[in-house]
Amino acid sequence: MLSLRIFIKDKKNWMQAALWVTFFFITAILITLCFDEGVDLDEAYSYTTVRGNSLLGIGRDILAANDTDVPLYYIGLYLWTRVFGESFLACRLFSVAGTVASMLLGVTVIRRLWGNRTSFLFLLFSGLTPAMIHVGVNIRMYSWTIFLITLCALEIYFLVREPDRGRLWFALSLTTFAGLFSHYFTAFSYMFLYLWLLLEMIHRKQRGIWKLFLCGGIPLIPTAVWFAASGILQFAGSENGASYVQNISWETFFSFLFFTRLEYSVLLGSGVFLLALFALFGLRKKYGGTEWRFIFFSLLNMPCSYVAAGVAASLGSHFFIPRHVMHSIGLLWLAMAIILSRVNLPTYGFSILFTAVMAGAAYRAEYALSYDTTPYLEDTMKFAADHFQEGDIVIYNADGRFGMLYSCYLPELTYLCFWELDDPEEMLREAEGERVWFFQSQERWFSAEIIERFGITYENLGHYGFQIMDGSTEFDVLRLEIRGEAE
Repeated sequence: MLSLRIFIKDKKNWMQAALWVTFFFITAILITLCFDEGVDLDEAYSYTTVRGNSLLGIGRDILAANDTDVPLYYIGLYLWTRVFGESFLACRLFSVAGTVASMLLGVTVIRRLWGNRTSFLFLLFSGLTPAMIHVGVNIRMYSWTIFLITLCALEIYFLVREPDRGRLWFALSLTTFAGLFSHYFTAFSYMFLYLWLLLEMIHRKQRGIWKLFLCGGIPLIPTAVWFAASGILQFAGSENGASYVQNISWETFFSFLFFTRLEYSVLLGSGVFLLALFALFGLRKKYGGTEWRFIFFSLLNMPCSYVAAGVAASLGSHFFIPRHVMHSIGLLWLAMAIILSRVNLPTYGFSILFTAVMAGAAYRAEYALSYDTTPYLEDTMKFAADHFQEGDIVIYNADGRFGMLYSCYLPELTYLCFWELDDPEEMLREAEGERVWFFQSQERWFSAEIIERFGITYENLGHYGFQIMDGSTEFDVLRLEIRGEAE
């Protein structure tokens, strides 16, 4: 009997050790994707907002952008870079830290609540599925909002059981504030979480429902103030809003979650989701009550948030792209992990195999996105070191936002978008005698009449680029000489 107890105890220790090995293995996989030097436009915004800035400057810059961003993520990234430096690597590692925080929930709270099997599957889903491999290294706030929404859901799960825990109510309010001030589209995820908490408290005839409204309402006050100050309300009523609603579809939703270069990967991923949904109804008698309703609301939180955000997009022009409402994806993985680990052993094994195949494909795709799209980067930086000087003027004819991306690599230059020059002739007059370059992504540039009048000559010094997105950031580098306007 004693030897049996020792075996059982050793087996539990072995399984917990296996979970931690998996935790560190997934972390290492994500870190291997952090060393590339390519950044996309959204990453460029995050990076340039923090680099060389102050906390006050970050808030001021975000407000001036009139965008959907709120400052908490940038404050966290700023503090992180004060310790680890302002390299792309350091910024990517901050995103990895968000995924690590979610996985820590998996090997601690989730393991204690739902067991080792669920914990293991949650680790795989939350770290290695296609969306998570991308989010885990992207210099944006999404890995952290996923963690905050998952943590909030677990807090609510405990509050349903023990509604008199005052500290837990305070933690819930704090977590809600943190999510809303990291990306206020988390409001859609919180809305359905608080709805579940309200329904549970009514169902159980629990007192203290006012705590729910207090904890959820307090964070809304500073969020509403920021929302109004940001100027985002100017987008309300735009004629472009309705087009976002048309983008609501089964395919776009699951493409974000499961797309890889493997054929039928989206179809397979959506099939696994449906398998979990149908299996949940089959498990209702065995796992009824509070736990079943928690799993149900967790599984459907993200799809419902997706649809709700799409409908809300009809009121504005900026709202709706799938990644804006993917904050509750951690809940989706948690619900699927709980369900698929309880159906039967073959289903559990299939779930592990499914994740492994998708992870391999997603890793290759992310690696290609990081490195195959930067074929000119090394040569471009060498060229810049040999030719550019601080204060040089660069005119470019890509999308106006790409000046922000260029400045990630060469912040000492001054960038002017050809399409946004209010008065090209005035600019040419001021640039006379200056060191001026032209990054030519498209054929169109100065007219023949202007070239002749200002005595513009140029030399094509080669084809270069940073991270290539639809061909927009590769360009010919032209060195201009502007002799001046003819008398």
